[in-house]
Amino acid sequence: MQIREREVERHLVQEMAKLGIECIKWVPDQLPGMPDRLCLLPGGMVLWIELKTKGGRLSEIQKYRHQWLRSQGHEVKVIWSSEQVDELIESMS
Repeated sequence: MQIREREVERHLVQEMAKLGIECIKWVPDQLPGMPDRLCLLPGGMVLWIELKTKGGRLSEIQKYRHQWLRSQGHEVKVIWSSEQVDELIESMS
């Protein structure tokens, strides 16, 4: 059984909250392709997270937006599973 994207998203938000990190749902009406979540990290840093499920794919506009954000010095992660959420959390702890 394949896990749903919203379940991965819920796991991300809950685990980040345990670290005191807010993960804001990002819904930019005028900028299609932007990542799903904006995580506010300590020290004024931000982490953009795109959530997909296994078998999903990034659209061309998402690839473009991610590349643009990275070119501006932002960190963008694409998370495909709850296990990847756990790996991200472990790397931040």
